[in-house]
Amino acid sequence: MKKIILLIVFIFMLGLVACNDHDAIPKGDPIAEVIEFKLEDKTVISTIKILVEISSKEALDEAIHSTAHRIYEEHKTTFGSQTYTFFLNVELNNELIGTVSYKINSSISQPGLIYVAESLNY
Repeated sequence: MKKIILLIVFIFMLGLVACNDHDAIPKGDPIAEVIEFKLEDKTVISTIKILVEISSKEALDEAIHSTAHRIYEEHKTTFGSQTYTFFLNVELNNELIGTVSYKINSSISQPGLIYVAESLNY
């Protein structure tokens, strides 16, 4: 019985080690720097520079989307309830790798930031 319990504990511990997310971006570290922010006639254009090492598409997506939400939160009062198109240009390793687009306040029933599409070369 003791061997069975030890085997179960060992398998559980092995499972916890296997669940380690090596691509996760460290909490509290700056993920990206906002280089440019322009608001013109219902269009927001912003350029960000990714500051962390990116090892996968999932890590890149996390960095981009969390930064987009941070930008939205910083300017939420400026946007009010108006609808905007938000283009987020992304720089990685000092190279522009593409654009991600969002809709801000697309309707009264869907306020906030909504992902639309991306055109990234990663």
